[in-house]
Amino acid sequence: MGLFNLPGPFYELIDQSVFAAVPAPWRLVFWAITAAVISLLLYKWLSPQAKIAATKERVAEIRRRMLDHDGDDLASAMPLVRAQLGIAFRHLGLVLPATLIASFPALTLMIWLDTSYARVVPDGAPPIEVVPSDFEGTWQTDSGLPLITVRERGGNHVADIPVGKPIPQIEKRHWWNVLLGNPAGYLPDQGPLERVTVHLPERAFLPFGPNWARSWIALFMPVFFITSLLFYRLARIQ
Repeated sequence: MGLFNLPGPFYELIDQSVFAAVPAPWRLVFWAITAAVISLLLYKWLSPQAKIAATKERVAEIRRRMLDHDGDDLASAMPLVRAQLGIAFRHLGLVLPATLIASFPALTLMIWLDTSYARVVPDGAPPIEVVPSDFEGTWQTDSGLPLITVRERGGNHVADIPVGKPIPQIEKRHWWNVLLGNPAGYLPDQGPLERVTVHLPERAFLPFGPNWARSWIALFMPVFFITSLLFYRLARIQ
């Protein structure tokens, strides 16, 4: 489990216990609103709001002075340009640390949603691709739990990979899995397989539009951004 996957079990507990009877689209709306509000509250709490407000006033003042500047040469305007650049970098330095920390809940939630809401495990056998191509995978459901059986094209058995979550790809562990893990697990480092890809069907949460516009993210992101804009104004966040 990677760093960004750590809150996943908590999200799963809330989703499956508190909202078990709530239709999936409404759960996504709830998660989008929650992520927006928590992220903005964290940002407001962690950022120096008074200093940011003073910086914005200073930026507005410099802009007014630049608009009122009637010099014909660039040299006379350079002090104002330097002042504007300096205050812009100061503003960035004030908001960036809080922004990065406050984005963590929303980012971890979206990672969990993508593994839990993006796809479904089908009743039938989906297409499977194995790398290297010397091997082939077949979908097995004889034991109840879906299983991918990988064999050499000559017929020798290589591995059985249980499918516990609707994750489309399983591969060997990489360095970035310290941050972003694969809930489906990994292939053995010393094994012959590099990657197994399962073409799982995507879930649709909207009754209209093309397939790409009916996914969880097509519902989550508009609600997230609208909530963020409204709460940003209502809470008077700088």
